[in-house]
Amino acid sequence: MKKILSLVLLACMLFTLTSCTLKKSGANPPDTDDPSVSDEAEELTNSTKPTRPSKSDNSRQNPAGANETVVYNSMREDYEAYELEITLLEVRRGGGALKKLVEADTYCEIPAEGKEYLLAKFKVAALQSKNDELIEIGHLFEIVKSDGGTYNDSYAYAYGLEELTTMYQGSTQEGYVCFIIDKNDMNPLIVFPSYGNSQFWFSGAKTAGSKDDNYNPLGDPNKLGSENNPAKINETANFNSIDIPSEYYEFNVDVTVTEILRGQKALEVVMAAHEYNDIPPVGKEYLLAKVKIEAIASRNGSEIDIGNYDFGLVNANGVEYKEKAYVSGLDDLGFELMYPGTTKEGYLTFYVDVNDTNPYMLALIFSDIPVWFSFPQSKGDQQTQTKTTGQRNGKVEAWALGCSAILAVKNGFDPYEFGMFSRSEANASIARLTLSGSWDCNNRNDLINLITRMTERGHSDSFATSYEYALILSEKEFQDMMEKLGDEEDMELAIYMVSLTKSLGDKWGDKNIKAWDWFRMIHLAGWGYIAGYLELQEAYDYMLPVIERLNSTFSSWDEAVDNYMDGYAWWSQTDVSEPGTEYKHRLDIYQEYKSDKKLFDPTVWGKQ
Repeated sequence: MKKILSLVLLACMLFTLTSCTLKKSGANPPDTDDPSVSDEAEELTNSTKPTRPSKSDNSRQNPAGANETVVYNSMREDYEAYELEITLLEVRRGGGALKKLVEADTYCEIPAEGKEYLLAKFKVAALQSKNDELIEIGHLFEIVKSDGGTYNDSYAYAYGLEELTTMYQGSTQEGYVCFIIDKNDMNPLIVFPSYGNSQFWFSGAKTAGSKDDNYNPLGDPNKLGSENNPAKINETANFNSIDIPSEYYEFNVDVTVTEILRGQKALEVVMAAHEYNDIPPVGKEYLLAKVKIEAIASRNGSEIDIGNYDFGLVNANGVEYKEKAYVSGLDDLGFELMYPGTTKEGYLTFYVDVNDTNPYMLALIFSDIPVWFSFPQSKGDQQTQTKTTGQRNGKVEAWALGCSAILAVKNGFDPYEFGMFSRSEANASIARLTLSGSWDCNNRNDLINLITRMTERGHSDSFATSYEYALILSEKEFQDMMEKLGDEEDMELAIYMVSLTKSLGDKWGDKNIKAWDWFRMIHLAGWGYIAGYLELQEAYDYMLPVIERLNSTFSSWDEAVDNYMDGYAWWSQTDVSEPGTEYKHRLDIYQEYKSDKKLFDPTVWGKQ
């Protein structure tokens, strides 16, 4: 019997020595920090580690780590009374957590700048509950900052992954809890439950997913077309949202900006496209971007919906331009759907600040990965303030503001600026276009000839001639004129104009409608200065003779504006009794602004 017992003991010793030898000479378990180790191997390693006994000295200063079990017992309570074994299995954060979440849910939201996910997997065994009540386990975990501070709204849903849910006594489950934390919060803690005095703490230190620390579902943050590396004109940037989180877009396209126009060139294109296109607001100018889109692929081959609304403009500081430019007559990207293998091209139109020398355009702006384009201006193209020569003459400029205020307000120009604009190259383009389109005045010589000629002989001469003719017009001559017109509307207009001419001639006598001409000559001289055709002193010199005549002919702004409005009615052949006319609109502007002494300075009248 002793011999048999000795043999058994010897066999056991040999087995023990053999086991130790095999352990020393065999392969070690995979290192979870080794980037060559797969997630599956990493999880297998964690799951096969022996579970430690219940951690009885748990506290915020001594939290439970991976594979350590705590026992939570609230059976003495009246409500939510149960006993649980809780084991932390693994913790992922940053790229490792994000990859796990994206693989489970393509539409997983990307955390904001400076934030990242923390994904913790727990095993929970329900040992007992009072009266076999249902145990609500899912949302009783909370994350706490390294410094003891708390997060607001840190809980996140791990869609597609097994999350901890309700359970009854005798059951066991494994599942994830997910939080959004600060990237620089290196040692957060997970606490259970989130209320009460008896709480257990778990370490938030990462135990899995290290090989995916640099995972970024949005691609290379420095690729062409990214915010860090915006594309420039004729550079093609790719946008591919088929396999990344995207709520709005699920396709792959190439985007190229083939042409950029701004300032005067853009304005000329816009105004030539349609007669009713607007001049940009004060301080703004048009920016036109010609864009080519090549459709490569889409999820399930579905249609690709890209239009003007998918593009935006931001200034050099990254602030979006809210005011949109709506232009008629230009070929734009429209609303036509695209399919893989097709291409479309068109113009996008924006308002941009005249002094914004490096705006950015964003394509597919509703995506987490919009394509960025940079439009820096060369020094030759930059909008620079034109130098002003000569001393400012406040008296002349006060007259100019009063004479120009109605037209400036009507057209959306700046009534408080001499010449109706601040002087810049962009506004020079607007002034030149106004002179060319409305007055057929294309250069300095045209402008000087026009001002000189019309200061002496303007519409008031034509009015005087018409008034004299209306006074001597016989009944027979009038009837002959009506017969030649033939058309009833033309006859009605002729009758009205004869009556209006007589009425205005009787009202004004030798003054005719001279304020109508003289106000406009001041407009022309002001625009000439803004356009760069005249220096400041030259503009003053062409205004001074007109100002002297206004001051000697009329006695106040009310009288001069009244004459100007009558001249407008006669020139435009407007029935002043009709509501809603341009005549009424201009008159309303004067009534609204006439008390503004910055525009209509009453002290300019009288002795100079």
